[in-house]
Amino acid sequence: MWSAIRNKSLLRITNVTNLYDNLFYVASGQLRLGGPIDELPADLLLSTADAAVLLIVEQFYILREQGMTDEAAIKTLNEAQAATLSLVGQNLPLIGHPATLFEYVRHFMDSQFPHDDHISNASLRDAIEIVTNHYHRKL
Repeated sequence: MWSAIRNKSLLRITNVTNLYDNLFYVASGQLRLGGPIDELPADLLLSTADAAVLLIVEQFYILREQGMTDEAAIKTLNEAQAATLSLVGQNLPLIGHPATLFEYVRHFMDSQFPHDDHISNASLRDAIEIVTNHYHRKL
């Protein structure tokens, strides 16, 4: 069942509370794994497109707040995530050009969630904005 959840993550973030409290629909979108986030397996949570957006945006802003430029933060994220994923046999290609946060999230989704229904650019932009607004981050 966990692989079904990973393979059909539908990126339905409406707000960060929704991400945490109403987690992830499965297959048809009818079945919901609700419940407190601390009762769900960490590997399940971290293997979804929703969690990927949340983590990428959080890490990006942490790096920016430490003084990195957007370009340096994206490059650092890409290199660190590629190295981490390689430890479990997954491949995340390095971006060979300066990228925006949106471009990096799109790259990550296309690389790590190729079996999911296509996640639209509009959905990704909305998800990035929701996470950014939740943490009141504007750099």
